[in-house]
Amino acid sequence: MLAVSAAARLLRPRSLPWPRLPPARSLALDRRKSPPGIYGNPSKFRTMLDFLPAPAGTDPDAIVTSPAASSIVYDGGSGPGALIHKVEIMAPASKNALTPDMMVELEDAVKRCEKEAPSFLVITGAGGTFCSGANIRMAKEAIMPDDQSTDGGQAMAEHMTFVLNRLRDCSTISVAAIDGAAYGGGAELATACDFRVMSPGARIKHVQSKMGVTTGWGGGRRLAEIVGRRNALRMLTFGETVDVDMAVRWGLCDYVTPEDETAATFIENLIREEFPRTASPVTRSWKAVVDAKSEREEIDLFTTHWNQPAHRFRFDEAMNKK
Repeated sequence: MLAVSAAARLLRPRSLPWPRLPPARSLALDRRKSPPGIYGNPSKFRTMLDFLPAPAGTDPDAIVTSPAASSIVYDGGSGPGALIHKVEIMAPASKNALTPDMMVELEDAVKRCEKEAPSFLVITGAGGTFCSGANIRMAKEAIMPDDQSTDGGQAMAEHMTFVLNRLRDCSTISVAAIDGAAYGGGAELATACDFRVMSPGARIKHVQSKMGVTTGWGGGRRLAEIVGRRNALRMLTFGETVDVDMAVRWGLCDYVTPEDETAATFIENLIREEFPRTASPVTRSWKAVVDAKSEREEIDLFTTHWNQPAHRFRFDEAMNKK
């Protein structure tokens, strides 16, 4: 989809008393979750970090306690079940490159999203950049020993693939709000989200080939699903910079923001305009619907919501208009 028209953006939610709804009843539907063990041991990465010494010249305590250091910040909005939660990558000095500790924090953020079940999760970056992938300086110190061992890289890849697929499998609809660069692992993070919103100057680039590696966080397969095999091969092989126009043509970008608005502000405003302020459990079921393996699963999802408070409220509202 292209930029939302001015008329559409002027829409405001109807002034209706929306009831606070109980959580949707859980369904034992195995959607697209990967088979157990496919990632090896994703907890190995956490364990590896526990035994790493602090980088030379740093205070070990400061790495843990300093809020000014690189971090993943989770904003839970109005609490569990809210309409929107937000994750912000906070490392502007390194263009929001992910340190090993931040990769662990990202897993914690995804777990919190699963537990608190907002309708939407907006992922963005601080300082006008989305994410430039792994912090290569920290990666070298942490998981690239001089003996050419591949253990650290494998542990990181298994961890991040596990985290990003878990984000994709989560019932919450995720949106990558991209300002500036989404490079390398940042591009892989963007493809793990259900939608991508880009400001006019944003760009997506897979730099892995130029760094002598392939995609390791599941982003290559996801990219091919989104843009097709040929376009994915072109992006990955040549490390081509994809601007907003190309991203729209290839289906990699769903919305383009106005010039004067950040991607996160734009999508948050759009969501609040189009959805009630109190989240509906129906929103969190749409991913299960499109991933259903059979009509039986879709019927089961439909039945879960039938005659429940949200359905009754909207049904009675429609009847009263006639």
